[in-house]
Amino acid sequence: MKTTIKKNYICWLCLSITVMFLLPFIAVTFVKGDAGMAVSV
Repeated sequence: MKTTIKKNYICWLCLSITVMFLLPFIAVTFVKGDAGMAVSV
């Protein structure tokens, strides 16, 4: 039981980190492609 929870936690952590890194890039790419004037970074 413990190993399953630990493995699950590690998978969830990796997924969260990946999303945190990917989301800004996706948002910037989408906004740049859609409306370049709206970008204020």
